[in-house]
Amino acid sequence: VSGEPSKTTRVVTALPASSRGYDCMIILGSPLGVLTVPPGTAEDQTPPSTTAEAEALIRSFHKARKPVLGLCLGSQLISRAFGGTVETLPRDTAHTAMPCHLPSVTPPPAGIEFGWQPQQFTRAAQTDPVLGPALEAWRETLPHNSDMEPKFKQWHSDAFTLPEGAILLSSRPTWENQAFKLGQNTYAFQYHIEVGEEVGRQWYVDYADGCDSFKEAEAISEGDKAALLSHHDEARAEGAIAKAEAFAETVMRKLLQAALLTREQRAQQFRLQLVSGVAIAVAIGATALLLKRPTKSFRVKS
Repeated sequence: VSGEPSKTTRVVTALPASSRGYDCMIILGSPLGVLTVPPGTAEDQTPPSTTAEAEALIRSFHKARKPVLGLCLGSQLISRAFGGTVETLPRDTAHTAMPCHLPSVTPPPAGIEFGWQPQQFTRAAQTDPVLGPALEAWRETLPHNSDMEPKFKQWHSDAFTLPEGAILLSSRPTWENQAFKLGQNTYAFQYHIEVGEEVGRQWYVDYADGCDSFKEAEAISEGDKAALLSHHDEARAEGAIAKAEAFAETVMRKLLQAALLTREQRAQQFRLQLVSGVAIAVAIGATALLLKRPTKSFRVKS
């Protein structure tokens, strides 16, 4: 996240201890990453204490059934929070997805997924209460009999494994685990559903200028940069970016609705507990009064 925070944003210096007082949790991406390595080693990218705090907070929201949305790094944290792992993509062609060939880059990029890349959604995603409507919003303006697949912006070299109990939502040939759901309201996307036209184009420029994720890289040639931007323009022209934005808006609307429903359910549960507590207290008080009341004795004349 870059730039000045909005007037409705409150920046904190430390993560909250629990989900109390909050309705949902959204974890975005970062130039840094979280690798499954012993803390303190040369490859460790994020302070272990920060990672542990974030994962504990994710579990707190999940336990309270409050929506959790993880994007890129956020998805990896969700995976780790529930027993999954994060690993570096193998540096080979089978695990590489680039928008186009870049002759000026030697050796060629490997072990990375970058650009507007298609996703194959599972049957579980089609019937999911959040992703089902989001996919329907994506399909609304498709030409008849179109076989176009949903595309989303990617930029990562690490990937997660599925934690126990997770439901796979989307896949790609370069890495099977792309999105999953855990429990009722916890969703993880390795790709960036939040990225639209403006940020998406800027990321192509950043990559071309050598601002690679986590580490600086050499800038590419002007010809290769033009080829990258052409790929972005093609995605925009075919409507893939607008459809991705509609998908993301629907996901957020559904998760906010789920957050409100969870709040109402918890409030109702609290009211029921309060009423039950008062009823129990009244019953105990009435019993105590009865026990203290003097009893009358009767004599029967013979």
